[in-house]
Amino acid sequence: MTAPRILLLPGMALNATIFPAFGAESFGPDFSDGPGGPGAGMGAYMDALDTFTNTPSWRDATRRIVVGHSFGGMLALAWLLRHNGTGQPPIHGLVLISTTAGPMYDVAAVRLPPFRLPAKPLMPIWNSGIVSAATKLILGGGRTGTVDFQQYRGRSELAVGIAGWRQTTVRGRRAYRAGMVGYDVRNRLQEVNVPAIVLHGTHDTYFRVREAQALATGLSAELRLLPGARHVPPLSHPQAVRAAVAALS
Repeated sequence: MTAPRILLLPGMALNATIFPAFGAESFGPDFSDGPGGPGAGMGAYMDALDTFTNTPSWRDATRRIVVGHSFGGMLALAWLLRHNGTGQPPIHGLVLISTTAGPMYDVAAVRLPPFRLPAKPLMPIWNSGIVSAATKLILGGGRTGTVDFQQYRGRSELAVGIAGWRQTTVRGRRAYRAGMVGYDVRNRLQEVNVPAIVLHGTHDTYFRVREAQALATGLSAELRLLPGARHVPPLSHPQAVRAAVAALS
């Protein structure tokens, strides 16, 4: 069988290097500066993804797999639903990692050990221009540059999060958060007509296991729980991610 082409949709502020190598052609869009700006919403990301996938390299593939992590999984679902539940052009398999069908800010939490704080009341402050710029200055050094996560020494969630601040502009970070406002596709999951596998860590710090269970049920997808994994299985459990892609290839 011809190797598939793989579209990689990373989580907020990350890039495609968060994923392991798959032994097949893979690529992903760069959202580090945020399409459409902080107020554009998820539609701007879908528009950018439409442009990105309207290329011969993707359209002419005999088999197409989409792998979405966290925000990238939300974008994958929204994009599929924009295009009759199959994508445009249609895809043949979907791997969703550490993500949710929504409502995003009602189910997400921010982990500040030993506490898990609800994200919803924090967002108006956390996503303000002043706070975002200050955080960028403190954690990202005020500079923006591409990070290769496969070569990055830090693998903890904290280290990955700091690296995300380094490789994303303030505009990009705010655009991601704005894109997730109102995100909720729970009632439309049955419209997705693509074989899917849901991967989720049992110790995910943002989304509880029950969110993954509900997502897999709504999609009639296979749920693969990763014991001990937190929110970044593409780095911590690369073999599980490769195996899920291989199962759909």
